[in-house]
Amino acid sequence: MKRYLRQFTFLIYALVLRWPIWLLLWFAGRFGIFKTVFLIYPTDSSECLDFCPDIAWLRRFFSGRPTPAGLIMNGWLPVGLYLVVPNPALELMRKKNRSIVHDIVRRMLWIKKLTGARTIGLAGQLGPIFEKRHGIPMEPPFYASTYGNIFSIH
Repeated sequence: MKRYLRQFTFLIYALVLRWPIWLLLWFAGRFGIFKTVFLIYPTDSSECLDFCPDIAWLRRFFSGRPTPAGLIMNGWLPVGLYLVVPNPALELMRKKNRSIVHDIVRRMLWIKKLTGARTIGLAGQLGPIFEKRHGIPMEPPFYASTYGNIFSIH
């Protein structure tokens, strides 16, 4: 029951409230609140099912679209935003999904511009996958969080 409630909440949040949330993030970005945006991904399909129903057209809609998932906080002060994509690392690793990876990068750059963030963090394996498999250099504003370590946000 919890899973279905979480999925329903995510769908309302990600589909119905999508544009008001982007507008709110733009407004917050004008005040320089966010220093970084950080992209996370599910490690397997069961983790993805915790927030997104396994409906084919929904998976296609959210594929490659970073969706706001929460705030990175320093005490009570938000310093960043983390986003989620429903694509597991093994799916993004395939060369046939290169267009999805380039869509993710393009959208992350747009989100960085929208929110006024200075850096874009990629969780876990995403940095090496983007760099070695798809030729996207890990140069500023991108940084990779390898071996489970998150680099400090300045």
